[in-house]
Amino acid sequence: MKISKFNPNYQTKTENFIKEIFKEMGWQNTYLYGIDNIQNTFGGNRDIFLVVVNNNMVEGCVGLKELSKEKALIKRYYLSSSLRGKGIAQTLFKKLKAFALNKDYKHLVLDTQLDNLRAQAFYEKTGFTAYKPKPQKKWPESEHPKIFKYYQYDLKKNRDNS
Repeated sequence: MKISKFNPNYQTKTENFIKEIFKEMGWQNTYLYGIDNIQNTFGGNRDIFLVVVNNNMVEGCVGLKELSKEKALIKRYYLSSSLRGKGIAQTLFKKLKAFALNKDYKHLVLDTQLDNLRAQAFYEKTGFTAYKPKPQKKWPESEHPKIFKYYQYDLKKNRDNS
């Protein structure tokens, strides 16, 4: 298993993996936007997208997208069920955090489905705190608090935490 920066060779496998996660979780396809061209969606110089490749299959991913000079949005943070609970999500987060610190972000934000209690427990254990964002066009989920729960991570406060 390896974690690497996204390259276009992984496009189809990553897109199919994300669609499978949505199907497994019973999520609305409305929120599948941006996966048809991951390189473009996460292509800014302050963006990154990582994939977990196992036996030549994408079995995990996470992206970081610039929202503002100080704030980045974590999107598409998924692991296949066979890799959950093995510390891989924590490793992905450490890589994202290092990237975010290098790009001088101050806060990371994300959303999760209200009923996704497993993800919420992970975020809280990792140091994220619940908050209410202002709706933003760059972040469509921020406009739907009846569907999503929102978290924020203070990079300065948690700089030294692993």
